[in-house]
Amino acid sequence: MIGAVGKAEFSRFKSDGKLINDYMFPFGLRFTPHPDVAKLFPDTKEFDENGKEVPWFEQLKRIPEGTILF
Repeated sequence: MIGAVGKAEFSRFKSDGKLINDYMFPFGLRFTPHPDVAKLFPDTKEFDENGKEVPWFEQLKRIPEGTILF
């Protein structure tokens, strides 16, 4: 499942990659998209020239490499 990474994994390591032995982690995390990413997507469903709904995973392909996501 996409986005199903355990929250503990975010807190087990320092930003330099070193393991933290006695770590604590939050119950939940909320990620807010960077404004540059948020404006790439419409607020309503998007349809292609044949009237078929454009899947979210196809829309993600529009994000340029190196873009700050959150």
